[in-house]
Amino acid sequence: MTSQRTCPTCNSVIEGDDKFCSKCGTKLEEVKEVQPQEQIQTNETIFCQECGAKTTSDQAFCLECGSKLGTGEVVATKQTEGESVPSQATSIDQVAENLKAKLDFKSLPTKKIGIIAAVIVVILLAGVLLRGGKTDKPHAMYVKDGELNFTYLSKIKPMELTSDLIDDDYGYFSHYLNNVICFSEDRRFIFYPDRVENGEATFYWRDLNKNNEKSDSAHKIDSGIDSSWVDLSKDGSKFFYIKGYEGKLYVYDRKSDSKEKLAEDVKKFHINSKGDYIIYEAIVDGETNIYEMTLKGKKGEKEKIDSASTIISVSMENKIVEYLKEDSLYIKEASKEKEKIASDIYSIVSAANDSYYFIKREEITNKLSSFVHDDLLSADNEMVEPVEPEATYPESPSAPSRYDYTTQEWVSSYWSYTYNEELGEYGYWNEVVDEDRYNEAYEEYTKEYENWQKEVEEYEALYDEYRAKYNEYQEKLSRDELREALSDEEYAITYEKYNLLYWKNGEETLVASDLAMNYNSYDYVTEWSNQVPIVIYQKNKELNNSTYKLSDLIDENGLYYYNVISDLSYKVNSEREVDEEFYLAYEETESTLDVDNAVNWTITKDSTVYYLDNYDYEDGEGDLTSVKISKGKIGKPVSIDEDVMEIALRGDKLYYFKDIRNRAGDLYLDGKMVDDDVYTGLIFSYAKGDGLLYFTDYSTSNYEGTLTYLKGNKAIDIADDVYSFLPIDDKNIIYLTDYSIDREKGDLLLYNGKKKKVTIDTDVSSIVGGFGNYTSWY
Repeated sequence: MTSQRTCPTCNSVIEGDDKFCSKCGTKLEEVKEVQPQEQIQTNETIFCQECGAKTTSDQAFCLECGSKLGTGEVVATKQTEGESVPSQATSIDQVAENLKAKLDFKSLPTKKIGIIAAVIVVILLAGVLLRGGKTDKPHAMYVKDGELNFTYLSKIKPMELTSDLIDDDYGYFSHYLNNVICFSEDRRFIFYPDRVENGEATFYWRDLNKNNEKSDSAHKIDSGIDSSWVDLSKDGSKFFYIKGYEGKLYVYDRKSDSKEKLAEDVKKFHINSKGDYIIYEAIVDGETNIYEMTLKGKKGEKEKIDSASTIISVSMENKIVEYLKEDSLYIKEASKEKEKIASDIYSIVSAANDSYYFIKREEITNKLSSFVHDDLLSADNEMVEPVEPEATYPESPSAPSRYDYTTQEWVSSYWSYTYNEELGEYGYWNEVVDEDRYNEAYEEYTKEYENWQKEVEEYEALYDEYRAKYNEYQEKLSRDELREALSDEEYAITYEKYNLLYWKNGEETLVASDLAMNYNSYDYVTEWSNQVPIVIYQKNKELNNSTYKLSDLIDENGLYYYNVISDLSYKVNSEREVDEEFYLAYEETESTLDVDNAVNWTITKDSTVYYLDNYDYEDGEGDLTSVKISKGKIGKPVSIDEDVMEIALRGDKLYYFKDIRNRAGDLYLDGKMVDDDVYTGLIFSYAKGDGLLYFTDYSTSNYEGTLTYLKGNKAIDIADDVYSFLPIDDKNIIYLTDYSIDREKGDLLLYNGKKKKVTIDTDVSSIVGGFGNYTSWY
């Protein structure tokens, strides 16, 4: 059999008398010829330089990750029955030292020196991996044809993780995946869903350091998992999930490939990084109870923290939970008794430096009488009920009758039929009035009537005076009825008052009363911080500053008390308006801010407050201003720039926009313009360093723009027609381009600082995840 040589580093076959390997550049002058038969028979144990998997020297490629393997001469360690394999760290360190000793950098071309140096770096990184340190190799995840795909960026080799993930709506589904995919800290193990339907999924895990092309590389955990709440221990050994309508909490042990039910009726849970301590909420008899559980292996010992409670926040590494019970805030540390912080809490505002800001709600009832100035009370108090005058005048005199003063005279008449025997003749009687006597009687009557009428008029005058006083008294009685109604609880003004309190070291202090609701939310504070004890807010105007005269209310509404009460209630409620002043609380001290129409507040960790002052709502612009809070005192406002429309603080970098039109404008950093025509809807800034990613020339109809990367003072246009992007780390950015909204497909590319873009895959629907240190503008 003809002998041949192989490269000790990459195992490539060496043709002829080459002194260097054409694949990796290794010097070959002192390499022994090895017979293929000898290689097979040697069968020495070696370790893959890429993933650390154990294999044998007769393999040219790692069966776990597909990487090329070195020869047995380099990394092999013989193992016979009963012998222990040398430590992985020792083997890898020796590999590096052997390579360093064999390489002659001076005799190699520059290009090959770089190749060999890269090989050494890979091996040294592999040593770190095998020692259990972080690898966090940059990778990308994305949805294609309804399936989740994964690839490392150093070697583009996409693999489909799922088999029946979802049928459609890929773009929306990527947000779901961001929340449910779990990685171990070293990014070696991935836990992910498949066959998602009605909020439930089947979960699997993979070892990304092994060959995931095998049919059995995906390990099933369980089906019917409520994927809205899953979690993983730091080392990736324990996976926690809720299953079924009964809310059964399980822990899956990756190493033993077994699961154990821990609790039932679980609503949500929290675990520490080790996965040996859990705090969870469970529904028991219709109320939410909080439990803590310590795990020993897969067995849990639970202890009830409290009943009818709701978790506010947890610090799992410190094993501390803060929760509300019957409007009281408690803090509970493992193995210690719970401590009540405060009672009657409406909401928690913030927690910073072992202190809390919270809001208490109280119902305020003010009688309407407290808003009225009774300018009629003094006169009404002096008024007494009038007495009706008695009529003492006699009855009206009667006028004399003419009849009383008539007499009868006999008139002789032949033609009469009446015979007067006394006179012995015919005739008739004729009545005649005695005018003198009648006139005399009438004159007497007239005098009596005039005297009587005078008495009547005098009485009527008294009576009219009485009626006037009577009417006044009746009005007084109506006013008394109104006064009674104004003081009645039934018609009182009732409203809720929200007060800001500060708590630290067991002491609770009232900071501000009657906070006003924020106009653009349901919060009663404008801005707050969980890094420093600062809260910014507005308050309502004091109601008792308004007083209404009772006489004016009556003039406007009459004496019907319901009309007066309705009008007064409206006026009082109208006076309950937001005060234009802005207030700042630092710890328990309240101060007034010298601002005018201020918006867009931001508080930094060094107690600096940024805002847009003198804001013009019509133009949407204001003066970018800052104030420094030092030892609880507010410094003088510092003007940064004018005509600013939007601001955002990223780390210690203050970005802001000016001249925004059609959602694009001039982007500034610390007073200097970064770029123009920057899309305001999506900007990423790296938490570390000064990297910034954004769109220019953005089309709101096609949802595409030019992806630009700002590094230092240099702006680099990465690509045009970019639909979405994601920074993976400081060097790698993936993005979708040439995207069809109708088809929900585009090309996924990688930018790694080089001119030539790397195509990761085509027909990609959406980008998933990402573990770079970045934050978004919105």
